[in-house]
Amino acid sequence: MIVTACLAAAADHACGANLERGARLFKACVSCHVVDNERSTFGPSLKGVVGRKAGSLQGYNYSPAMRKAGEEGLVWIAKDLSEFLSKPSRKLPGTTMRFSGLWGIENR
Repeated sequence: MIVTACLAAAADHACGANLERGARLFKACVSCHVVDNERSTFGPSLKGVVGRKAGSLQGYNYSPAMRKAGEEGLVWIAKDLSEFLSKPSRKLPGTTMRFSGLWGIENR
């Protein structure tokens, strides 16, 4: 399942291989993102995010910072997802993602 794979890869510093913990951490994401289909809600769909160019999901209005990152070649792989999810504004200054980062929830 993409949720498990994404969280295990993207948050390895916070939850390691503990998939149960990863699923609990992902609860912070589901208010804005879906993973089981291509439908975007407040945030873009995360289905297929691993390997996807940043800011490239058709029909979603990304921030200029996210679109620029994709145009400059950012593709979501484990390392970049981990950096982004640890503190989105540090990885991509100007992102409009309203999430302070996994560092703030790693004890959940």
